[in-house]
Amino acid sequence: LDAMSEAVLRSEYAKLVPLPSEAGKERTMKEVLQRLKEVARWQQLPLREVQRECRDCDISTGGVSAKLGDLEQRAELVERLILVKYADRWVEQGLPVKRIGGIKAATRLAVEMQRIEGNSKDEQLVQREFFNLGLPKDANNKTPLLQEMLKQLRNVALWRELPLHELRRECQDQGISVGGLTGDEEEQ
Repeated sequence: LDAMSEAVLRSEYAKLVPLPSEAGKERTMKEVLQRLKEVARWQQLPLREVQRECRDCDISTGGVSAKLGDLEQRAELVERLILVKYADRWVEQGLPVKRIGGIKAATRLAVEMQRIEGNSKDEQLVQREFFNLGLPKDANNKTPLLQEMLKQLRNVALWRELPLHELRRECQDQGISVGGLTGDEEEQ
């Protein structure tokens, strides 16, 4: 790696760290090289060691199907490590990348959050979207305030991208019973 040109290193980085450019900050060559080495190391670790790396970084390892082989499970967990450790712009924007199952789901969430933010000045558009989701008026049968509707739209966007085990945890945190609900993690 140390002997590679900058263009080749950046190309390898783009292959190994498949994050959209808006997810992370521009990196120096030293940082790119360090990250390439770190990802290569993760890819060589046994599954149990990758799981430990995830736990050490407080990254959810739930939802990885035991039906997958060790290589596939390791690849999924390495993707989560990449997402959490290298998507610093998304982290700064408040995206809960540690709870999201992968880069594609995080990308969809980031795009949806940007769309919601872009619409936030148009109260009628927000209200229409809010009610199209079937969300209720407040306890006094009044339309909620704009900020409350935006908060709920952001919540729905997040819930749509959470893996099933994280969505269940979210329900439990909100005091919503998930008892009796069935569903396989594979159905997502």
